[in-house]
Amino acid sequence: MSINVYLKDSVREFGGFKSQPHPDGDLTSINGMHVFANAGRLYLVWDVNHNSIPDDLKDFVEEISCHESIPRMSHRESGVYLYESARCELVPEDEGNSKHSKPVYRLKITAKNMEDIHAIVHKVKVGSILPDESYESKQSGMSRAELEHALHDAQADLISTRVRLGNVETYWRHAEDEFSKLLARHDILKKYAVMTFDRISELANNLAADDGWPFCSKKKMVEAIRKALSS
Repeated sequence: MSINVYLKDSVREFGGFKSQPHPDGDLTSINGMHVFANAGRLYLVWDVNHNSIPDDLKDFVEEISCHESIPRMSHRESGVYLYESARCELVPEDEGNSKHSKPVYRLKITAKNMEDIHAIVHKVKVGSILPDESYESKQSGMSRAELEHALHDAQADLISTRVRLGNVETYWRHAEDEFSKLLARHDILKKYAVMTFDRISELANNLAADDGWPFCSKKKMVEAIRKALSS
């Protein structure tokens, strides 16, 4: 089992932290243990026989990384296992060569403390835990060809929808024009009716004023109304 204990940068302020200049790079240690650096991160290579981190270093631990392999004696489902702060990715591998096969399960684990690492490894070994994310579940989703076909259909539907919207817009504008014409005709008819009523009223008043209303003939009355309407 390979274990790296990654430390926070604030560990440099710890009393047991020491750093000495060296031609190949600073020699760094903490409580007598050599401190390594990877991409700017400080870490300790932890002894597999040590079960826990010393209390005076626990506050400086950022993450613990562990790689382990176990024999494939019983089936374990490949995937991601979770327990407390530990996350374990399990995948099947072959550590053998062309002549000798050695099938194993490779475990890549991260956690906040050693206790959770030992616990999740034990649970995987005895088979008392199932993955939260299985790599063996039936694959879902669409293939690339299916996605391309769905995209083509969607684009065709979009073009068709745009054409229909264009037709609706044309019909709507036509309806607006017809309605505007209807309103205009309505206004003309209304104006014409009011004018006609005014003409007839004027004619009646004139006839009454000439004292000819009670004794006028039907023919003269019709002619007078026609004349008023045609003027």
